[in-house]
Amino acid sequence: MSEDGFEQFRLTGYDEIFVPFQLTSLLSLDDAGMAFIEDSRETIKSIIKGEDSRYLVVAGPCSIHDPAAGYDYALRLKRLSEQMNDRMFFVMRTYFEKPRTVQGWKGLVNDPLMDCSFRIDLGLKMARKFLLRLAELRLAAGTEALDSMTIMYYEDLISWNCIGARTSESQVHRNLASMLKTAVGFKNPSSGDLEVAVHSIHAASEPAGFLCMGADGRIRAVKTAGNPLCHLILRGTAQCSNYDEASVCKAVKLAAEQGFNPSLLIDCSHGNSAKDPSRQEEVLDDVLRQIRGGQSAIKGFMLESFLEGGAQSPGKNMRYGVSVTDPCLGWDDTERLLEKAYKALGDG
Repeated sequence: MSEDGFEQFRLTGYDEIFVPFQLTSLLSLDDAGMAFIEDSRETIKSIIKGEDSRYLVVAGPCSIHDPAAGYDYALRLKRLSEQMNDRMFFVMRTYFEKPRTVQGWKGLVNDPLMDCSFRIDLGLKMARKFLLRLAELRLAAGTEALDSMTIMYYEDLISWNCIGARTSESQVHRNLASMLKTAVGFKNPSSGDLEVAVHSIHAASEPAGFLCMGADGRIRAVKTAGNPLCHLILRGTAQCSNYDEASVCKAVKLAAEQGFNPSLLIDCSHGNSAKDPSRQEEVLDDVLRQIRGGQSAIKGFMLESFLEGGAQSPGKNMRYGVSVTDPCLGWDDTERLLEKAYKALGDG
């Protein structure tokens, strides 16, 4: 067997790639930027723990495929965040990896040129450069922690993480969440079984031991402290939504029975909107109604939105500012919904 051992696997080739430390050293954040990331993480933790009365808003495109359009969106979201910061704390969705049910474009990191060339080296650089621009803009970034190796290349620039519906029950992702310093949201699985997500939160809160790649590229057996800031995200299923009052109360009860903070976010998209971006408004309206009715477990919400509404397939002649994965709200509707939320969260 060779030193790398790759002949045991079904590979057609491979490329050597830089280790995380080489990229983070080349594209580094200054002290002021690092302080901003730390402050953002602390703010989100305080919101989840109920120590900050503001609400967490995670908004942005389903995936980042065009950094220029993504930054255009970031500038607009930053402007709104400055106007609404007394009631809502904004985090931009910056999803660079996409889990697929069958096949499809797997994200900027995996295939940045969108031509199946899989230039992961280029994708990692593009992702980190984008996050650096957001940090310089002083806009917090959130992402889905999908690959435990990839995240080592840019986790220092992330203020909030989530574990997606397809990986919510995965032992690998429970381990990953247990070592992250950010608050981590676990989405209910595609089946809708809330107990699965609650059990994942329980597991991630406990110490764990597993193999992990360090920033120097070396593999180590690590021991984690466990993450006490994991929380639930209700995102619906392929068959039904779960943002309603009964579903929220069920989630709160399950968390309480496990002895955990019942704080949760509502994802206004995905199963809750039946992937119809226009229905995100009715989800948000109900969420705001519950909050105004005294439901203190809801700490915020998620929106899928971009510069233009809808979605398009990857390929030539793509329209600027249109999602290439799930359909999104356009900016005008996004701004209107956030203004509505701001007003509702401020009315006595």
